[in-house]
Amino acid sequence: MFDQGREQIRYKVLGPFRAWRSAREIELGWAKQQAVLVVLLLEMNRSVPMHSIIDAVWGEHLPGDARSAVHTYISRLRRTLGIGDSPTDAGPSLVWTEAGYTLHGDPALLDLTVFEQRLARASACQERADLVEAANHINAALALWRGEPFSGLTGPGIEAERRRLYEYRVAALEQRAAINVEVGRHNELIAELTLLVNTYPTHERLRALLMLALYRSGRQTDALDLFQQTRQWLADEFGVEPGPELREAYQRILRGDTDPTGSGGGTRNGGDAAPRRRGAPTRRLP
Repeated sequence: MFDQGREQIRYKVLGPFRAWRSAREIELGWAKQQAVLVVLLLEMNRSVPMHSIIDAVWGEHLPGDARSAVHTYISRLRRTLGIGDSPTDAGPSLVWTEAGYTLHGDPALLDLTVFEQRLARASACQERADLVEAANHINAALALWRGEPFSGLTGPGIEAERRRLYEYRVAALEQRAAINVEVGRHNELIAELTLLVNTYPTHERLRALLMLALYRSGRQTDALDLFQQTRQWLADEFGVEPGPELREAYQRILRGDTDPTGSGGGTRNGGDAAPRRRGAPTRRLP
């Protein structure tokens, strides 16, 4: 439990990396120094071994003395952030033990934590079939994004986390689109889904959702045409056939099925409004 009377530090990583103490923004220093801080921040309140920090920030492109560089950056970060090196402090601190470095702080003041919490609440709302509230939580989560996560920072660990966060964001966009289709907003969703399909062409679930939105908007021919176009594109680009959720949606639409999701018209069991089989992961091509 953190002492709320102490000045905690707020961090934002879903865009350019920034930090504040109260209303004052903190100048975080050089890019590699910031990268070290990001590695520790993503494991807040957990020890990060020295070798993990070095691998995440430099990978195979090591400086002359990587350990010394990390120690220097840590020392500068303590001064920059105005934090101590004692684990007994009630406020934020940056501590060294034999297990590695640990950044102590309040995870609730990190925008990524809030993003994850909002999406968890959205899923809980879907379990209760409260789709409107689920969509509200997803909207609030997506509003936290300000651009490329920790833009301008490099390193194997940083780049891997950036890719993971982009996938996380697309999954949230898919979840919101599925909810909006299920609650009958398919007409207004077609333009958004078309843009998403063009932006993330390898995400098959987005294509399946667009097919469903077109079908429910009375555009069955367009929905079927989209499947054929997708089938040709997959063959030309990857030499593969459409995945199971796309094929299932196509067959149901072809038959004029009133419920092409195969969900029986409800979302009680997990709130999965997209045309996919229960428990089957959505396919994304390389």
